[in-house]
Amino acid sequence: MIKKLRDLSVGNKINLGFSINTIILAGAIIAVIILLKKFNVILDRVIHHRMVTVQKTHKLLNGVNESLAALRGWMLLGEEKFKKERHHVWKEEIIPSEDNLEKLSMDWTDSNNIKLFQAVKDDLLKFKKYQQEIEDIVNTSENLPAHKILFEKAAPLAKESIANINEITSLELSLKATPERKALLVKLGNLEVTFSQILSTVESYLLSGDINYKKRYDSLITTNDERLADLGSKIALFSTKQLAHFQIFEIQRTRFKALTTETINLRESPEWNKANFYLASKAAPLAIEIINKLGQMLISEKKILLDDELNAEYQIWILKILLAAFLIIGSFIAAVIGTSISKSISEPIKNLNHGLKELTLGNRKLKKLEVTSNNEIGELNGSFNKLLERLRLWQ
Repeated sequence: MIKKLRDLSVGNKINLGFSINTIILAGAIIAVIILLKKFNVILDRVIHHRMVTVQKTHKLLNGVNESLAALRGWMLLGEEKFKKERHHVWKEEIIPSEDNLEKLSMDWTDSNNIKLFQAVKDDLLKFKKYQQEIEDIVNTSENLPAHKILFEKAAPLAKESIANINEITSLELSLKATPERKALLVKLGNLEVTFSQILSTVESYLLSGDINYKKRYDSLITTNDERLADLGSKIALFSTKQLAHFQIFEIQRTRFKALTTETINLRESPEWNKANFYLASKAAPLAIEIINKLGQMLISEKKILLDDELNAEYQIWILKILLAAFLIIGSFIAAVIGTSISKSISEPIKNLNHGLKELTLGNRKLKKLEVTSNNEIGELNGSFNKLLERLRLWQ
């Protein structure tokens, strides 16, 4: 093999040197292209998938929080701007982010994230429905059933009941005054007073929820029962008209007591404010679930994003090492080949040049040149040796 290389012509040796350097350069370029292709794949995944997934997940999470905040604003203040804000958040943030994540999920590598996102999609449907139910019922009479009973049923009935007591009192005032009738007037007055107090106490309890008002209500109902019983024991003193009004009053009072008791019981119930109850039992817990799931997705996607970034950095490091290796190895091989080719050409020519100079000076005692190859230089050395021999013969 070495002899064949030695016998190559000068042109072929030079061509061989350039070819080897070209092959090394081509290998380096191909390796760089392959590594750059891998790097571009990772970079594309990071920019167009991982980072967008993290961004859209954050946007969806913020949208859920913003929609819930707008709903609370509508519940507390009843201003139309909060309704518009909530609908805007769904239209411009939640739904577009969900659609984008749906497309991105087709390229996700974490199967658990795909499951979490499918669960989030189902939760968002229910979350939107719950929010709409709350929005529709807030600031309506249906939202506060206890208030509805009190103001639409109990209060008008109380007014009618007090009107009947007043009518009995007016009729009593037209009769001849006796100690018993005066006492009857006092009992009617006391009954009317406790009746009015019951209504105001129930209203205060509805507004505040203070247990002291409930205790006062129970006390007033007991007092009113006693006064009614006491008044009932004196019905023999009533005229026919008074008795008729009293009997109507008793019916009204029974209904009033039932309505106020129902009102108190409703206020004690967690559902006394339906919008708040739906928010606390449905919308808010579901929002927390959605946020937790999105949080898990974010943690996973950020970890994958970090892994891709580290992989990209590793590919860059490999590329640098490879380029440095090709530079060192290529330089070494080029130096070895260049030196070898240069030596195989320059030394024989130098020896030949020296011999020719000596011949021109008349020196015939030169040693023959060593012929180590069958190429042009070897032929020149052989020709020089023949010329030297003939000149010696002519001498």
